Amino acid sequence: MKRALIMAILTLCAWSVPPTGPIHITAQQSRQKGLPAVGLRLDTAGTSLVARSFPEPGVYLSLSGPPGGALQFQVLSTDARNTQELRKFIKDRFEKLRLRPKLGTAKSVTLAGQYRPTLGFVSGESQASTRWCAVLFAEKGKPSTVALFGVAAGSAEPGDGLDVLAHKELASVARSLKLDP
Repeated sequence: MKRALIMAILTLCAWSVPPTGPIHITAQQSRQKGLPAVGLRLDTAGTSLVARSFPEPGVYLSLSGPPGGALQFQVLSTDARNTQELRKFIKDRFEKLRLRPKLGTAKSVTLAGQYRPTLGFVSGESQASTRWCAVLFAEKGKPSTVALFGVAAGSAEPGDGLDVLAHKELASVARSLKLDP
């Protein structure tokens, strides 16, 4: 009886503490999940983000946390190759989720060692809205991906999204993100 109780407590504790540290998804793992062969690496050390690999079709990785989902990060497969196509991708994806995206301003940022186009937007409504920054990884001859960085916003208007990338925990993830084609 005591052993079962101890095991139950240890199991509960394991679920309540988010694993942090390096995350590595290989191109082969992506291919096995039916996605384009893209590998990625990042580090969640020092964050409250919990990782899920391949949580749904078209998604390589999803991070969220702390409890309540105030912060979000995803890496998705996309056919987008430029800002116009990124706008369409975001609009279509979030409308399918019934989250009514309000698209903001396109900018660019240096991420994973290269200058990349970004798009700020807001999804959801009223107190259930999220501010996002989408970063497009579209290099000639390689599969395209988009990294989505999100922060719960309450009521918000779309902007350029760069303030989302400046959030301490998301900035840490962004600095560590590397794609392995």
